Amino acid sequence: MIDRPRPLSAITLGRHPGHRLPGLAASNLTALKVIGVGLTLAVILDATIIRALLVPAIMRLAGEANWWAPAPLRRLHQRLGLTD
Repeated sequence: MIDRPRPLSAITLGRHPGHRLPGLAASNLTALKVIGVGLTLAVILDATIIRALLVPAIMRLAGEANWWAPAPLRRLHQRLGLTD
C-alpha cells in the first residue's frame, strides 16, 4: 500500500492551526507571510472573542429559542417519546 499524504482540509486547519498557519508567516514570500499572519490572527480571534464570549452571551439572550426544532423533527421526537 502506498502511503500518500492527506490533503489539507478546513477541518484539519480548524483542529491544528497552531503549527500550520504560523508556518506560512515564516515563508520567504511576502504574500504568504501576509496570509499566514492574517489567518493566524483570525483563528485566534475566532477562538477567543467569538467562541468564548459572544456565543455564550447570545445563547443567554436567546434563551429557549436556542433549542428550537423544526416541526417534522419535533413530531418525530414526540412519536419516539424523546423529551427533555
